[in-house]
Amino acid sequence: MFQFDGPGVPAWQIGYVERPVRDCGSGDEMPVAGEALLQIRFTGAQAHTDTGVATTGPRRRPLALANFKELVRTCDFEGEVSWAIGVASPKAYTSRILSSPSRLVIDVAH
Repeated sequence: MFQFDGPGVPAWQIGYVERPVRDCGSGDEMPVAGEALLQIRFTGAQAHTDTGVATTGPRRRPLALANFKELVRTCDFEGEVSWAIGVASPKAYTSRILSSPSRLVIDVAH
């Protein structure tokens, strides 16, 4: 789940991507645990304050879930924020928007 301040959710895309994923600023490869990578890209978003302080917590988060292995922020630059979710295997997923607060929820089949 991705939660946003204010009304609505920024424009977004989701899909499985090939390795490696790269940091959008440096171009460095970013390792992500799991057999497959599900990438979520938001446009018109930022994951930091005007002074550069991250608003999303840690950039890399290990996940102790059946299918989700790790969550890694791969981009926060010029209105683009991207995350890679390492999953145990590529399975079907669904996404939905919720409000109060504004959220994008992603469900991956077990």
